[in-house]
Amino acid sequence: MTSKLNILIITYYWPPSGGSGVQRWMYFSKYLKEMGHNPIVVSVDEKYASYNQKDYSLLKEIDNIETYKTKSFDLLKLYSFIKSGNTTKSIPQSYIPNKSFFDKFTSFLRLNFFIPDSRVGWNKYAYKKAINIIRNKNIDCLITTGPPHSTHLIGPVSYTHLRAHETRGNLVCRLLLE
Repeated sequence: MTSKLNILIITYYWPPSGGSGVQRWMYFSKYLKEMGHNPIVVSVDEKYASYNQKDYSLLKEIDNIETYKTKSFDLLKLYSFIKSGNTTKSIPQSYIPNKSFFDKFTSFLRLNFFIPDSRVGWNKYAYKKAINIIRNKNIDCLITTGPPHSTHLIGPVSYTHLRAHETRGNLVCRLLLE
């Protein structure tokens, strides 16, 4: 077996977020750990996230995965609060309905000013945490996951920083990023 790898995974959706998309990286991380590797996850703190589903039972699957949670500035929570008076009740799944003037206006704002998506407000927090981890944990591999697609914007800048701090020959997971 190859030597143990420190693998940094940057993902917005992580338990207690629910749904099928969470499980892909949750189980991948779990099995990497069982194979002797060290997955380290950066995700958004649920207090700042715009999760439309939560499943606290998934937390038991990741209890031995090193996880770092960050703040986020998430406009979907504001949209939900204005729309329903609740920060999670009206978080749209993949789109904002265009029924009322408010819906049309917010959809226009979202599609034209929040590129590539409305969760881009998480990036600066995730990037800062990723750089800190890269500096202190001897990371061998960096993986970004999406959606949201804005998460992939964190990867190239963090990857450049990782390459500058690389200590182990060639980066094992380079092909995942190119």
